[in-house]
Amino acid sequence: MITFENKLKDAELKFVVAGSHSLNSLENNGILELLQVDIKIGSHYGMLDMHDIFYGHKTIREYLLIKFDAYLKTIRNILGESIKEHCLAATYDLWTDDFAKRTYLDSTVFWTTKEYELKHSLL
Repeated sequence: MITFENKLKDAELKFVVAGSHSLNSLENNGILELLQVDIKIGSHYGMLDMHDIFYGHKTIREYLLIKFDAYLKTIRNILGESIKEHCLAATYDLWTDDFAKRTYLDSTVFWTTKEYELKHSLL
């Protein structure tokens, strides 16, 4: 007899193996939040087929671009004065996860407020 526990373990294993994800990705807050939203939707509407409600990469890409544009406007508003006053510094960090064989690049900006408070944001 296949239990829900075994079904969940099997689904987690397929997620890791088929998507080339690390085992740690199962404990990532993003995936846990996604699953929690799915549980809430299921508790509200009953049993659903995920293929009927799950968005594909094109829809998510378009949504990402909308969110990015909004974030960009917010950052420009926050940093506009610091840029004009030349009170902004940017750093970049490139590293490789030897275990996952992935390379990452992050961009961080630092600025000061009129009250000389140091602020930073990961872009």
